[in-house]
Amino acid sequence: MKNMKIKVISLLLVLVIGLTGCATSDNTLTIKPDGSANSKAVMTVEKDAVVTALMAKGYTKEEAESYVNMQAISVGAKKIEIDGKDAYQYTTTENYAKGENWYALSDYDDGYITGDTYYDIQDMTIDPDDTEMYKNYGVTDAALKNVKVTYSVVFANKIVNTNGKIDSQNPNKATFTLTIGKKNTVFATTKQGQTIAKVQKIIKAARTIKTPKIKKLKANKVKGNKATVTVKINKVKGAKRYVVEYDTNSKFRNSKTISTKKATVTLKKLKKNKKYYVRVYAIKKDDRGDY
Repeated sequence: MKNMKIKVISLLLVLVIGLTGCATSDNTLTIKPDGSANSKAVMTVEKDAVVTALMAKGYTKEEAESYVNMQAISVGAKKIEIDGKDAYQYTTTENYAKGENWYALSDYDDGYITGDTYYDIQDMTIDPDDTEMYKNYGVTDAALKNVKVTYSVVFANKIVNTNGKIDSQNPNKATFTLTIGKKNTVFATTKQGQTIAKVQKIIKAARTIKTPKIKKLKANKVKGNKATVTVKINKVKGAKRYVVEYDTNSKFRNSKTISTKKATVTLKKLKKNKKYYVRVYAIKKDDRGDY
């Protein structure tokens, strides 16, 4: 799944973090009134800082410059000049059409995005496997946490509530400083009265549904070695369909399922004189269009 989760992935950036700390990651998500969006992520590292650090590790200047150039090329970084100093910059962009904007979220399960509100949990925790890889290049947890990562959200209208910092030059833009190693909450809205608590309630209401109860189980007449059971379900408001799961194992390890829009379903080809366990789920279409 595509998303805006920021990950430290290039070896070049790893070396910069571990040896110099001179790295920045600037990320911007622009949300249009209809909910469609586009994202842009820019990573910048200073060439001289990396070369100097590598030379301190025993590289010659020529070897260090060659290595840095090779790594920059491998990740598609461009060479630029900032304040008279050489640097490498890597830029990625992504467009999200209306109805697909959920893929712009880091936390797809609990995040929320519309044309006027953005709520997300930017997960900057580091996978243990990645930590081990970083350590091989001298990268410590402390060094990772020193990397500057910013995340900005831009709307078409003025932001009225956010837990970030509203841009002094652009009231439609809120910027957040993310901490590596933690989960960072990002919230901004142009809607009056909207809060994080209200958004969380909207999410819960849209993505949860009451568990249906089995109204009646009826064992039908056995024919040969096969049996059938009729399951009647108490209807649940908002349900688009029901899933009936059944198994001879109480933990449903080898269960079978039947999906139906009706409140009555018949389980067929059941084994004679066997005890079956049955449970039912209700399925509805949530605010993201998922079931």
